[in-house]
Amino acid sequence: MSESRMQTFRVVESEPEASLHPRAIWEHWQKHVIWDPRTYYGALESCAATIYLFSLYQRPFEPFMVILATIILCVVIPLHWFSNYRRASNILTSARTHLFALLCLTVLLFIGQIFYMTLARPYCQYSGCDLIDLLTTLGWIAAVISTAAAFVVFKASTSRKKDPLMAELPSPVDLEDDSRHALWSGTADIADAIEDDSLEPEGQLRL
Repeated sequence: MSESRMQTFRVVESEPEASLHPRAIWEHWQKHVIWDPRTYYGALESCAATIYLFSLYQRPFEPFMVILATIILCVVIPLHWFSNYRRASNILTSARTHLFALLCLTVLLFIGQIFYMTLARPYCQYSGCDLIDLLTTLGWIAAVISTAAAFVVFKASTSRKKDPLMAELPSPVDLEDDSRHALWSGTADIADAIEDDSLEPEGQLRL
């Protein structure tokens, strides 16, 4: 008589990020989307591309909006590209560089929008107000996104993730957090506060 085998079940805990619970979804967005500067870089690139395309149909002010959209793309694309670099240390991976570039871009966008509204409004009757209003709205949206990106970069750089191994060790002396000093001294990298979503080499584990 063959021995009967008892079927056993093993409980496997599911990943929190795989849950469809609203709280889990919100925590995932907070961790990977809202406080990730790359989210705002992508939004700025999309907004600039839209401004560029629509400004081709706007006359006689298409050079101004094309130049504005080109400036946005020239500033944001390198920042977006180098924000993924974790093993490089140069001026484009510095959080201070990202913050300075975003602040300058924000000021330029606000000044450019005021100038464009003042210049284009008298010519609504000739070229149509709908397209001018659309370009103006897109410009203000880009300015708001740039402001939000600067805030996220500052917030993320001054609250960098700690090494999980070092966090478990007891600290005999309470040392002052040097995150803000690291930001202004230029030693903080933009990727320090971004969740590492790169693929691990085969046979290695991410700690």
